Amino acid sequence: MGELKTSIIAQAMRNLAQARQCLSTLESDNPSLTASSSVIKHTETLTTLSALLSSDVMNTLTQFATEVLKALQNGELLYTDEVHDVLCQVFDRLQLFLEQCDGPDFDEPTFLQQAEALCGQADEALEPVRNAARASLDNLDSAAENHVEPLPDFLNAWLAGCHNKLLCDALFTSLAHDKPLQIVIYRPDPDCFFRGEDPYAVASACPGFIGQRIKAKPYIEGPEDVFLCHLDMFIFTIGDEDELVNYLSPLYEQVEVATVSVYQLFPFCNHIIREALLTEKAEYLNDMLALEDAQQVACASGLLFSEYEDCAPLKVVYAGIEQLALDPASLERFLYLLSFNPEPAEAERAKLMAVNAIDGEPVTPVSTEQSHIAWRQETKALLEKQKWLTELMLANEQDVSALAHIQCALAEAIRRHLIRN
Repeated sequence: MGELKTSIIAQAMRNLAQARQCLSTLESDNPSLTASSSVIKHTETLTTLSALLSSDVMNTLTQFATEVLKALQNGELLYTDEVHDVLCQVFDRLQLFLEQCDGPDFDEPTFLQQAEALCGQADEALEPVRNAARASLDNLDSAAENHVEPLPDFLNAWLAGCHNKLLCDALFTSLAHDKPLQIVIYRPDPDCFFRGEDPYAVASACPGFIGQRIKAKPYIEGPEDVFLCHLDMFIFTIGDEDELVNYLSPLYEQVEVATVSVYQLFPFCNHIIREALLTEKAEYLNDMLALEDAQQVACASGLLFSEYEDCAPLKVVYAGIEQLALDPASLERFLYLLSFNPEPAEAERAKLMAVNAIDGEPVTPVSTEQSHIAWRQETKALLEKQKWLTELMLANEQDVSALAHIQCALAEAIRRHLIRN
């Protein structure tokens, strides 16, 4: 038992040294999620080793350190000098315990009392930090809610008609750079070609260009002519507002610029992001997102990314998550966005427009109840046809393929309903 105990203590000393090293990488202004996860991993290992040593002292200290680190990771604590000092004191006490616990004169009950007193004092010292963290989160919630304003109808209609890939590209790029989206509505003059203007070149050279949606003009002023410009453009950028104004100043009569926050854009992307996270293969990704383990989130989303064709919207979602996971601050913004609930009426309106838009035409929003009624009617009709085909198949009057088609249609109707609701 003596050799085993010595081996366990040596392993605990190594884990403690690694925990200290990871702790030193944390910064008070922007603690790394990956680094804090690494410290937690080592403190949890120390807790396991305390069970092997049957030590209440070690268990008390490591459990307290783990709770503090998890509170920090979850945003329940701000990483201040007080938090750093508390963790260092706990680690110092733990090291002293490991150095003395195998000695003949070691008094564990007294050491346990001292460890419990240290944890109690530390917990009281952290209370002001907890209050500050709560106030910070409340301010963040309030700021986000105040920032979400209804978009103009024409902007809603344009966004609703955009491809999921473009919308997700815009959202993830905006999150990664922590910049609002600038949307340029560019309506070239019909005779712009005769002036030597190239609308495509103008659009793609916009500062911070992400992508664009092109739509035929509803009408053309002037005579019908194949050389007239028949297109309007909807350009996504993350360029600075002043930079865009300077770039577009020669075209000021043909452009409008609108600033869209990630909170305003998210309802248009929500359905496809939720679909990506609800697939069976995304179970591990969801687990890692819940743990805020940036390294594993990047690995999981990278694996899912490789399983889809280039044009698949889900591929864009996984690529975006992988990109955000490279920067813990960006990943944190994404996780907050997933938990963010915008004003219900506006969110429902944007969601219905995004799901139901056809070729970019404005879609009249329908109520949630109307949506449920339509789904029930569709499902009822499919179930009745399913029953009829089943009866024919049992009577050997119908092959299985027709029933299989109905089963697929029924499954798709249920899937769409779950995504929308």
